Amino acid sequence: MRIAGNRKIQSATTLTILSKCYDTARCSPARLDANAVEHAVIAALACVYRDQHDLIADAIAQAQADHAAGQDGKRAELTAAEDELARTGAAIDRYLTAFENGTLEPEDLAERLAERKARSQQLRASGTRSTAT
Repeated sequence: MRIAGNRKIQSATTLTILSKCYDTARCSPARLDANAVEHAVIAALACVYRDQHDLIADAIAQAQADHAAGQDGKRAELTAAEDELARTGAAIDRYLTAFENGTLEPEDLAERLAERKARSQQLRASGTRSTAT
């Protein structure tokens, strides 16, 4: 169906139902009135929206439950990342304190700080991704 201005122009008055048969000489496809099909589809949709409140409510409730379940998983990931980030920060503070007290060599401090800073960056990136989605 094409629309020209305010008029509908019916380009084909029938719909062809595809047959499982590929030889049109032996098997002619059934034809349906396009207007009747369109009317039947619209009537069926209207019926669903008008009469099937429980079906629609159940679909909405299921979508909300699926969304909430996904959010719980993301919250758990974010909490775990925040906890590990706090532990990493505490470890960095301990290394710096040990260095200041002279119980940690500069080479060891540099190596350990590099590892902890890299892990902190990974955790922050993970937290950013979790809150963005």
